[in-house]
Amino acid sequence: MAKKIFSREEQKAFNKKRAKELYTDPERREKYCEYALLAYDNDVIYFRIDRVAQDFVEDYCDFDAGISKEDKEWAYSVGQLGCKMYSLGINRDNYQNYISDFAFYNKSNYMNEKFDKWFDHKLSTYYVMAPFIDNMPEHYYYILNNQIMPLNDFSDKNATVEDILNLIVQKKKLVAKACVGGHGVGFYKFEYKDGSFYQNAKKISKDELIALINSLDDYLITEYINAAKAFRDACNDTFTVIRVVMVFDPEDGPQLTGAFIRLGTDKAGIVCDYPGTINCGVDLKTGKLFKPLYRGEYYKLDPIVFHPDSHVKLDELFVETWPSLVEGCKMVSRHLAMTPYLVMDIIPTDDGFKILEINSHGQVKSVEAYYPFLLNEYNRKVFNIE
Repeated sequence: MAKKIFSREEQKAFNKKRAKELYTDPERREKYCEYALLAYDNDVIYFRIDRVAQDFVEDYCDFDAGISKEDKEWAYSVGQLGCKMYSLGINRDNYQNYISDFAFYNKSNYMNEKFDKWFDHKLSTYYVMAPFIDNMPEHYYYILNNQIMPLNDFSDKNATVEDILNLIVQKKKLVAKACVGGHGVGFYKFEYKDGSFYQNAKKISKDELIALINSLDDYLITEYINAAKAFRDACNDTFTVIRVVMVFDPEDGPQLTGAFIRLGTDKAGIVCDYPGTINCGVDLKTGKLFKPLYRGEYYKLDPIVFHPDSHVKLDELFVETWPSLVEGCKMVSRHLAMTPYLVMDIIPTDDGFKILEINSHGQVKSVEAYYPFLLNEYNRKVFNIE
């Protein structure tokens, strides 16, 4: 990806224009310009300056959990969010154990940039991961420009909407997900039960479902993966997704440097990484869960002991297939050694695991609640941090 280079004055002019597009409130506009310029001065890569500035503005104006404005401004000066002082315990003594936004998004740290298209588009990831097809959800169709193209199939013609409806009836559950984007945006869970269709747990007529499918573009239709029974029971059959951080070291090979699990609740709904989700650390040796944290608004993490819906004690859960999951992640890391930093989202199942997606530069904010990023030598090495 070509790197756009702006002079400082050009960046300041761009910041003012962008702030007017985003905000009507004068304070937010002023803070956006301040934080965007701060990111620029700290060598944040050009296409992430906007993200850093917006995160800082939201944190400054909206995160309210006893962190003073003075402390927030200090946090921004070292590339951290004020909410991380509350949720992760970052302070002036230990902040160097946690990777800053300035380092994470630094121009020199996009080590996977040559290959990021592999992971930015989910169909590309599917083909890149062909050797591990048994450890991915089955992919049935790709939809583009009103064409429904079969995947992993020897059919000699495209499919129809009726074929997708029949598959939903046959499989009982299917997933449609946008090929570009994250955080659950563009995710649909289709279900057939008791003679009716459902979309994201809401009953929908056949005609409405047909219209929805016809509206999809650049979408995959895949298998719906059921998590291991222990997690389905604990989470009221919502969702269970593990995030793992892998680093391929040229001398020591693949290294698992962090892992946590997102557990669903009735409040969180069907997609993770939103308020209502429960995060737990995963012990890298045993797969046992520890330090459960309930996610509130604006990334406010608070300790929790029992699941609010099932009342299961969360730190008594563990990933039974953890050894095979870790070995599978190491195999993927070896396979993709030219992209040495990978963040993978994985569903643990009763007999193994399924890799949902791979992020070439996945965020580790939630991982750091359990594994401060810069305490690991392999993380420091791959990000060129002494």
